[in-house]
Amino acid sequence: VTKSYLLDVYPNIASQLGSRTSPGLFTCGYNRYGTLGNGTTVYYSSPIQVGSLTNWKQVDCSQSSTAILNTVAAVKTDGSLWTWGYSPLSNASSDSYSSPIQVGSLTTWKQVACGYSQTSAIKTDGTLWAWGSNNNGQLGNGTTASYSSPIQVGSLTTWLNTACGYDYATVT
Repeated sequence: VTKSYLLDVYPNIASQLGSRTSPGLFTCGYNRYGTLGNGTTVYYSSPIQVGSLTNWKQVDCSQSSTAILNTVAAVKTDGSLWTWGYSPLSNASSDSYSSPIQVGSLTTWKQVACGYSQTSAIKTDGTLWAWGSNNNGQLGNGTTASYSSPIQVGSLTTWLNTACGYDYATVT
């Protein structure tokens, strides 16, 4: 959901003077495994804020075939990478997290995309990284081994965009 949509549909997010504020990251819907990132597993039918931070740059979420095993990943304006929801494989754990957790300590992330069981990301240097399930080779590194933390895919430094699907990733 875009910032302008939220402010138009939910004007209480705007300040008392009518000027538009930076609302941060908002989410709503099914929350069984903490996918909404607000520290709970309560379902919400109206947008609620994910924490109090307003420095989110880009966010993406997966959708599983059961509609409950979703993972969310986001990049902040400082270039750090965060994930939450069901089994965010980036932290070498099979747990679910109802609040954002940072993936490593790097601040060089540009864009991230979530798939059914894998995540891909591009760094500011144009390199492509991926992690998660790789049983069909969807990470693109020439193997079928799964990875619980980001691994570089190839050596190119000209990647612009990435997107993930059910068992595939697409990059340009």
